[in-house]
Amino acid sequence: MRYDQIIYFVKQGEDEYDYSTGNYVTTEPIKDEAWANVSDMGTQRQTLVFGALKQGALTIRIQNKHEQPFDYIEYGGTPYNVATTRTFRHDQAFEVSEQL
Repeated sequence: MRYDQIIYFVKQGEDEYDYSTGNYVTTEPIKDEAWANVSDMGTQRQTLVFGALKQGALTIRIQNKHEQPFDYIEYGGTPYNVATTRTFRHDQAFEVSEQL
């Protein structure tokens, strides 16, 4: 199995108060890069996880484990919501679908 695709675990920026302007400013999102194996999710797996077929459903596998909190995964410039996570001994798998 090749881990040849780059994905990003994205933690959205938080609102911080700027004392000089008196406005709230959103900080930049934090992106953690990881190499992954990305594949389409099969039809049977989609109906099991989502209850129906979804456009843009993927299975993403990474080596080791990602333990920092994140809001979504970005792959190819597209944000994906995580439906399920499976953690194994030496890797981790995410079942994801496109954010709409």
